[in-house]
Amino acid sequence: MSQNRPDVLSRSVQETDIWLQDLKKELDLDTPEQAYGALRAVLHTLRDRITVDMAASLSSQLPVMLTGIFFDGWKPADTPQKYHTAEEFLEHVRHHAVGHNELDVHQATRGVFHLLEQKPGSGSDQSRDRSVAQ
Repeated sequence: MSQNRPDVLSRSVQETDIWLQDLKKELDLDTPEQAYGALRAVLHTLRDRITVDMAASLSSQLPVMLTGIFFDGWKPADTPQKYHTAEEFLEHVRHHAVGHNELDVHQATRGVFHLLEQKPGSGSDQSRDRSVAQ
């Protein structure tokens, strides 16, 4: 681990790098920056769609660094937002994908949800899935 930071932060950076590399591969992206843009946009849209309790539960299962990204700019009083169709959800992903106009939001959303399902503890919350679908 790095001597310049606590071990917990070094592990979180490594875990976050793994998440980004996995997503980059899953989505066949060119750069980790594109994977970061996709992950951030989908996580922010999901965060805004679910309840405060569900957001807290999901965030507790993310690497520390991703927890910070997940909550960046969050306004809990404005949640949960209601998206009545998949297209509305995808439009919000597009809105959160600032600087990533090349992003295929449908593919990015599917890839991030798949990643959340694959990572230990982060994708097993069936109530989250029901909330997103409502």
